[in-house]
Amino acid sequence: MTDKKGRDDLLGASSVAVTRGGSSPALADDAPPSYTVSAENGPVQPDTLLLAGTTIYSAGAAASPPLYEVSFAIGHLRESNTTVSLSRFDQVVRTTEQQVSDELTGEDLAPQQVPRVSTRKKHLYDLKRALASRLTNPTFTYFLESQSRGTMGHFGLKTHRHRFGTASGYRAYKASRPRPRADLEPQDIAFVAKDRGKGRYEWRDGGSDGEKRLVAHETSENGIYKLQVVVPQSQKERDAIVALWCLHLWWEIASANVEPMSWEQGESRLRPSVLLDPVH
Repeated sequence: MTDKKGRDDLLGASSVAVTRGGSSPALADDAPPSYTVSAENGPVQPDTLLLAGTTIYSAGAAASPPLYEVSFAIGHLRESNTTVSLSRFDQVVRTTEQQVSDELTGEDLAPQQVPRVSTRKKHLYDLKRALASRLTNPTFTYFLESQSRGTMGHFGLKTHRHRFGTASGYRAYKASRPRPRADLEPQDIAFVAKDRGKGRYEWRDGGSDGEKRLVAHETSENGIYKLQVVVPQSQKERDAIVALWCLHLWWEIASANVEPMSWEQGESRLRPSVLLDPVH
């Protein structure tokens, strides 16, 4: 993962100061705002996103607050982990009345409406990994569970292979549950992540051929994880591609960091077969 110095170099000291000491941006209180700048109004423009620790920033706006947060550092996740939450930070503008006085006479003037900007954290998705101890294989080992009505819903992630058997990337399916507690069932392909080698993936809109609109380029190098989104998107689409990017990173990193089997574990697994071997 990116250390603090590396993140300072990438984002600038001003943006790092937002979360210094492990604290999140100030959250809005529970009182209803006078008006709100909604994150869901209008398209979200192309941007390059950087995952640093548990926080996702815009790499092109170093002084801006973070955009998203995961509950656990993706780079430290393993196959033993089962749930990670993803939240989005929304900027909220609230007006309050402030009494002012005339500088010359000292008389009170009519109260003025003063805007105040705060940040509200919205839980969007839970990133999930199915338990390995299950008796039946789940449809999706890695999947997204929607935690808000403002998302595109549930998703499941699967590897995709060419007809010759070589892995070519991943497919993200829209998914639904036929009944409570049931496994997710795949529907249409929403996005396709094509492996371009050396930690690079190309994300496209879904379809049977997976050759629709180019959405984003993903790169992973020396613990630095970037997603370059190249098209305007709705807020729901941007939230979904960010969540799927994090889910895909978890899968890749966990698979690459599986703890090697110890000698004792290997010996215990081999022992039954040795005992069953015929004696010559």
